[in-house]
Amino acid sequence: MILAKRGVLGLCPIIATTLFSQFETSEVLCTVLDPSGVPVPNATVALTNQDTSIEMKTATDSNGNYDFFNVKVGRYTVVVEATEYLCLAPG
Repeated sequence: MILAKRGVLGLCPIIATTLFSQFETSEVLCTVLDPSGVPVPNATVALTNQDTSIEMKTATDSNGNYDFFNVKVGRYTVVVEATEYLCLAPG
């Protein structure tokens, strides 16, 4: 996920991902970076199952990393919120 620096609270683009596995659960690992490649710490990350609307939340660490454990296989939307960053929407 890439966020552009701005002056207010921003939302990252909604990205739909599909997790496929031969297991019932998986793990979602990612790093949030700004356009210059600098990690975005303390961003709020929401992972929402598109079929059940169940949402999980976490925050990025000091290196911009986040992790969701025991995620049921399915289609998900990821939304990142970070103070002083504005979303860059695809296309």
